[in-house]
Amino acid sequence: MRSKPQQTGAGLLIREGEVATTSERTILPSRPTAGPPALNGKIMVRQVRHDAMEEVKKEYEGREDDIKRLEREVQKIIDDTMEHIEDLGKQKEKELLQI
Repeated sequence: MRSKPQQTGAGLLIREGEVATTSERTILPSRPTAGPPALNGKIMVRQVRHDAMEEVKKEYEGREDDIKRLEREVQKIIDDTMEHIEDLGKQKEKELLQI
């Protein structure tokens, strides 16, 4: 059982309780995970996608067939990249949980 912090005249007094079991330690929120870096990678890819789509629209203005074809190609590349990022994130998370 963990003790709650107690207010004293000079500040907080924190008393140590029982030590967490091994299974509790593996799921502590302070443990680093692959979530945020993978999320940052996805955000960056979305920004690149947005920039690429804007560039296609500027370069091929008035040629709707070319725009649609290139948008599909860009989207395919983005989808493959997002899948790769997700796989890397899952792999890294497994590695971190084994440590």
